[in-house]
Amino acid sequence: MPTTGSARSGSLDGIRALAVLGVLAYHAHYASARGGYLGVDVFFVLSGYLITRLLLQSPHPERPLATYGAFLLRRLVRLTPALAVALVAVVTLGLTTGRDSDRTVLGSCTAAAAGYVMDLPAAERLQCNAMWHITWSLAVEQQFYLVWPWVLAGLLASAGRSAGLCLLLYAGAVLDQVVLRAHGGGSTARLLYAPYGGGLVLLLGCALALHLHGPRARTRPPTNGRGAIGAAGVLLVLFVVGGASTHLIGLLPLVLTGLATTTLIASLVGCPPTAWAVRAFGATWLAYLGRISYSLYLWHEVAYRLAELVAPRYSPVAELLRFSLALGFAAASYAFVELPATAWWRRREVHRQPTAPSHPVSAGAG
Repeated sequence: MPTTGSARSGSLDGIRALAVLGVLAYHAHYASARGGYLGVDVFFVLSGYLITRLLLQSPHPERPLATYGAFLLRRLVRLTPALAVALVAVVTLGLTTGRDSDRTVLGSCTAAAAGYVMDLPAAERLQCNAMWHITWSLAVEQQFYLVWPWVLAGLLASAGRSAGLCLLLYAGAVLDQVVLRAHGGGSTARLLYAPYGGGLVLLLGCALALHLHGPRARTRPPTNGRGAIGAAGVLLVLFVVGGASTHLIGLLPLVLTGLATTTLIASLVGCPPTAWAVRAFGATWLAYLGRISYSLYLWHEVAYRLAELVAPRYSPVAELLRFSLALGFAAASYAFVELPATAWWRRREVHRQPTAPSHPVSAGAG
């Protein structure tokens, strides 16, 4: 892989690490991480950007049927094996500890998590605990990606001219729902858990990819990385002070998180590979945390529950234990589940491609 791509990919992994650390701190109930839940929205923006860039780089992005099946299968192979193993652990822990002894609830919560529907009202009524409920964000993404390739094909058919209008209309529809809920005494938090709430944040990343890599993208001079450090600083402040609200002001942290994340991604993508910002976000330890961030997200609540059983009271040892367990489980899941599943899919993709006899070594170049 070229140095440029490797360095920039590593820096984007650094964004994942920042996001998952915010979520871990929030779920650890630290008073200094009241806005750590916004790390999920950082994931949404980055995911929307990366998936749209991938679709734009496909041979026929304007023909979704040509790439749609492979696109969805790639995602399922990437996500489902690690999710399945984590859910087995969740069910086992629920049964053995006695806290979740109702097998009907266990089965319903597991089915909602495995079926990527934990964000729907029916799943909310099950009142699944945190070990299951964290899969709501996976559900939002999966449902969004059932629709987005077709929307993207429509935007490309119009040469991208309707991209801005599409985002404005979507934002207007979501804000309309927020106003109705706020005046009706509802909570904007429920909106943000819903598919269309998370979809708004995902669309920010999609719009960024269209802007940077779409048919109307222009060559831009390299950035100096200052925007990246400023955006990262805004995110860290939001992770500390952000808080949910039942009023419209509750959307402010979300909007600021979306804008800061798009600025951070654009700055890092626009930096030369030797820029200090790319090197900082692509630091070995930070990039590794980003690579295992999916497994870390899946396993951290299990680790927290186990640590609580061993050391129920707060202490430095208890904190070290739960974070060590989370990192250990995530590293094992990444090494023994995620990587083998991804490698199997890549081998399958290579075998399905036509052989080029004149350049027999080209198949292994990627």
